[in-house]
Amino acid sequence: MNEIEYWIKEKDVNTLYTAEYWNNIEEEKQKVWWIESEKDLKVKKYLKSSGLEEEFELAVNSCNVKGNVLDLAAGTCWTSALLSKKKEVDKVDSVEFSHHRIDKLAPKTITLLDGDSSKINRILGSFYDIKRSDDYYDTIILSQAYHHAQYPLKLFHECDRVLKKGGSIVIIGEHIIGFKRVFRRFIRKFISGKLFTNIHEEFYNHSNPLGDHSYLVSDYKFTFYAYDYDYKVISSNIRNSTIFIGKKR
Repeated sequence: MNEIEYWIKEKDVNTLYTAEYWNNIEEEKQKVWWIESEKDLKVKKYLKSSGLEEEFELAVNSCNVKGNVLDLAAGTCWTSALLSKKKEVDKVDSVEFSHHRIDKLAPKTITLLDGDSSKINRILGSFYDIKRSDDYYDTIILSQAYHHAQYPLKLFHECDRVLKKGGSIVIIGEHIIGFKRVFRRFIRKFISGKLFTNIHEEFYNHSNPLGDHSYLVSDYKFTFYAYDYDYKVISSNIRNSTIFIGKKR
């Protein structure tokens, strides 16, 4: 296993948005991702039972994942492990700002999922500040990651900078604001006498300690369109998921 690469000093991590929560080891121990050894099968079982692995495979098989891959907000590196097993993938840079995830949990998870650790570079860093040259990556993966950005356009801009022409950005596991969700919220507010007229103020909450935000499908489409990407939206009955894939022209 390669040594961790530091794009940010460990002491500076908690200055990042929501990093204090995601670096709380006691909180982490309550989650399925916490395993004591590579023989702990609960992560493997969860990926199957939750549909996360199936959703991930649907996404990456819907585009040409290859070459140098950037896995942003990689967590315990389960996505990086699966990517590293693909023969078309040469290298995976796994960027995460939770030190215990990238340091302690990632090696166990990669081994558990039979990943090729020689292809994986574990990196402690911010996804707003990618320490690679322009046009470096062939593919960028954001699995359950994009909606954690306090400034999603800033994140997309940085991804665009390091992505090669013809490369793909794959966004998976997003919190989508659909009509039914807006209608249910409206009815609850109506009953309580607290109507809202501004969807942005109602749903784009930047005070959530986990950093969870919700967006409209049109927000993603507009971002791809504004950066002149070809894109497609894949709706699936797996976890009622929506997948966004953009190709840089």
